[in-house]
Amino acid sequence: MKIKGAFYLCVFSMTVLLGIVNVNDIVADTNVSGYISVDSTWTLANSPYVVTGNIVVKSRVTLTIEPGVTVKTDSGISIQVDGTLIAKGTSASKITFTKNSSSNWGYILFSDSNTDAVYDTDGNYTSGSILEYCVVKYAGGASVSDNGAVRINGALPFINHCIIKNNSASGIYAWNLSDGTLKIKNSTVSSNSASNGGGIYFSSSSSYNSATVTISGNTISNNAALSDGGGIYSFSSAYISNYVVISGNTIINNTASSYGGGIYSDDDASSNYVAISGNIISNNSASKGGGFYSSTNPYYTQVTISGNTICNNTASSDGGGIYSYYYAYSDTAYDITISGNTISNNTASSSGGGIYTDGGNVSVSKNGLTMNSAKNASAVYYRSAYYGFTDNTIMGNKATDSSNTYTVYISSNPTFNYNNISSNTATYELWNGNSYGSSNLDAKNNWWGTTDDSTIQDKIYDWIDDTTKGIVDYSPFENTLRTDCPVSPPTGLTATAGSGQITLSWSANSESDTNGYKVYWDTDSGHLYANAVDAGNVTSYTITSLADGKYYVTVTAYDTTYSSASDDTSTVVNENQTSGNESWYAEEKSVVLGAGGGTTPTLLTTPTPSPTPEQVEKGKIYGYVLKINGDPIESVRLRLKGINTKTTKQTSSDADGFFEFSDLEADTYIITAKKRGFKPVNQRIKLEDGEMTDIEIEMKKSSKRGAVTVEH
Repeated sequence: MKIKGAFYLCVFSMTVLLGIVNVNDIVADTNVSGYISVDSTWTLANSPYVVTGNIVVKSRVTLTIEPGVTVKTDSGISIQVDGTLIAKGTSASKITFTKNSSSNWGYILFSDSNTDAVYDTDGNYTSGSILEYCVVKYAGGASVSDNGAVRINGALPFINHCIIKNNSASGIYAWNLSDGTLKIKNSTVSSNSASNGGGIYFSSSSSYNSATVTISGNTISNNAALSDGGGIYSFSSAYISNYVVISGNTIINNTASSYGGGIYSDDDASSNYVAISGNIISNNSASKGGGFYSSTNPYYTQVTISGNTICNNTASSDGGGIYSYYYAYSDTAYDITISGNTISNNTASSSGGGIYTDGGNVSVSKNGLTMNSAKNASAVYYRSAYYGFTDNTIMGNKATDSSNTYTVYISSNPTFNYNNISSNTATYELWNGNSYGSSNLDAKNNWWGTTDDSTIQDKIYDWIDDTTKGIVDYSPFENTLRTDCPVSPPTGLTATAGSGQITLSWSANSESDTNGYKVYWDTDSGHLYANAVDAGNVTSYTITSLADGKYYVTVTAYDTTYSSASDDTSTVVNENQTSGNESWYAEEKSVVLGAGGGTTPTLLTTPTPSPTPEQVEKGKIYGYVLKINGDPIESVRLRLKGINTKTTKQTSSDADGFFEFSDLEADTYIITAKKRGFKPVNQRIKLEDGEMTDIEIEMKKSSKRGAVTVEH
């Protein structure tokens, strides 16, 4: 009996022990450190992985990380890839790299011996190092130069569908780039901070091998730079040809203490090509170049800025929307083309509310320059050699100085022809900054808002007003608005509240090819409206079936070339506006329906930029925006408002529908989600101190009615 009892006890003890081991297999962390010398896989079954010491993936060795794995790294500890890193998550099962303590971890470094990404002839990834559907957060805790959460030293990994956020260094820092292509696509880079390039920093090497950088389809928001490039910092060294393409991104709410709130580009290369196209560049701030700053040394550089919406940016000095500077003013080696953009509602404290140029060959054509403001040169400050300033619409801009104000300043000898320039708030529409004895400024064939010669003379400041200035040749001038310039915004908008309805009226546009108007409305202010209707060729429209509440309304005009099909809903910009066939928005009005109803104009000012992100984790609200069938919705604009703290934040959903608002205090928040073609949704979330709340926002196709409110 004693033996039998002992046997039972032994079996029972072994069973308990085995049960304990099995439980530990399920819940225990997997500690890793040191060299990875053979091909290895970090599996979901063994997740999370805790990096307790620096890791090096050796040359010709591959580390594969399965979807859903979490990698937690100790303070200051880093991962270096000399071989190949395959970290491919999925939209539903992301790979997460994060900290393992209250202090930030170091970084992921792709060294120059890393296996570069390879693409097929269609540009699709086939092999090599990749970060796809990864989250990289709370890095930047290492004391190194060239610091970033993802560091790339002469390497060319593929970064796609990633979320890189809340890092105390650049989100992505790439340097010594040469001889290949670096692609950063479809990712969210937000709430990172650095000296230069808060979101993304990249620079070429000083070798003679060319580099290509493509940054496309990303949301780059709420990043901060202590110096230059709040959102993106680009630098190209001498002696090589570089190609930089920044396209289709949403670049919003970034700050730089010095230059380039949204984008900073500094080109010292002998043959450098930079293309900035199809982006929304909005609500960024800097000392110079609130939206975009470009400078170059005396080497050949070609910069093209086309098809962008550049709005609501702020410069505490010059160049609210765009600032362009060339070190050798009279040299012809710097060509910058600014064409087909909507440049509106930008502000500069000094000069150049829309555009400020100083040196080089600058061509400005087919842009809508409207509703910008500055102390002087509210639309454009132009001090550049050669080339022309043609076919632009310059209307509704405001100069705020006390006297002798002007809309456009020119101190060079371009051709200033075929523009519509009128209805601006300034003493003069054009100020000739050239000295007496210089060539006459060619300002022929413009529409000045009048056909009276003496009135046009009064709109121009030149030798007639000041004998130290040069002469402006303004005749012949146009007798009516030019229709080859972008459509001008409607004026005289009024909005009247009724019972469940708002009636809008406006003045008819004067362009002979005006073909109709579109009415836009929403439940919060800004230049992304959830509801729109084609009102036809009328000057009034009534929006009906509205619930009580506050609404923001506006109107645009369109011409005979306009087609709703021309606006590609898969892109972030309105192509009808950037092509000039649909105007920018008229001055927005707010209307309250119900008790206390009334109408007031809304001044669209740039929100106070987010401060440098704190690295102390507060509360968070994050999640996904989905269709009813569960498919993700990309590029949804989300705005958060705190009821008591008055906190306001904005972001956009990425290609997986993911979004996040971080560093939140305890409060009740309203999140508004909007995208063209979908019905807006309001969600109310109560957040406690330090709480992290995961939500889903479902959006239905728009029925052009009020927003749906969901309580949490």
